[in-house]
Amino acid sequence: MKNQLLDSIQMLCKKMKIKNHFTNGRPGRSWYDGFMKRHPSSAGEEAVSKNDLRQWFEDVGKYLEDKGLLHIDSSRIFNCDESGFVLSQGKTTVLSRKGTKSVPSIINAGEKQSLTVLFAISAKGEMIPLLIVYDYERMPSKVMENIPYGWGVGRNKGGWMNGPNFYEWTANIFYNWLVVKGIELPVILYLDGHTSHRTMELSLFYKSKGIELILLPPHATHLIQPLDTSFFAPMKEYWRKVVSDNRLMNPQKRVAVENLAHLLRTAMDLINPISIAKNGFRS
Repeated sequence: MKNQLLDSIQMLCKKMKIKNHFTNGRPGRSWYDGFMKRHPSSAGEEAVSKNDLRQWFEDVGKYLEDKGLLHIDSSRIFNCDESGFVLSQGKTTVLSRKGTKSVPSIINAGEKQSLTVLFAISAKGEMIPLLIVYDYERMPSKVMENIPYGWGVGRNKGGWMNGPNFYEWTANIFYNWLVVKGIELPVILYLDGHTSHRTMELSLFYKSKGIELILLPPHATHLIQPLDTSFFAPMKEYWRKVVSDNRLMNPQKRVAVENLAHLLRTAMDLINPISIAKNGFRS
């Protein structure tokens, strides 16, 4: 977060030609420390009140009304978010001899790896091509061969989402999808306030392309984010089933990372996105 904030300030000063005394136009540690004192983090607040949510809906409603976007078609309203997927299934129910106190489960090498997947869906029920972030510096050819057409691929140490990966998905997948589908602009994109979603480059891109960004209130995505309230639970359930079935049909083979995209595609084919989207956005 610190580096993204300082990079954004540097870009903002340059773009707006703001005079400053920063080295190379980039703030240093003393400026950052002062900024954090003036704007203390709310990370310690673990709950959101009903009044907070009501105020958020009221503020966002007024903002969208002023922009003429309050009653647009559901095909122009979107939500995106990331979630982690593991190849191992953790604790599961198994059959064993009566009285056995401990039943081991065999997990092959590599099956503990967790990767990040970015999903996006419209209020109409259309799924936008997703992005998978792998823990690689250089992508193996076997992994790339199994990526469904149109999906995005990112790489980052640890397999986590970062600003550059999210920007690439926004610019090269999401926006191009809007153009190809002929979706009327501007559109609304709801997402959480993760640091990878709040870079200066993204803000400038959104403004230039007609993507109206609406950040969800902190600590409330489990209550009001469509993907959280309706999509991720069934998606994870189907994912566990697909991985389990794969291990059952191929007992001598490990669930390899290069098979992740294929298994994810299989799990997604079991979901009814229209029903899920309507329920999620309504909720």
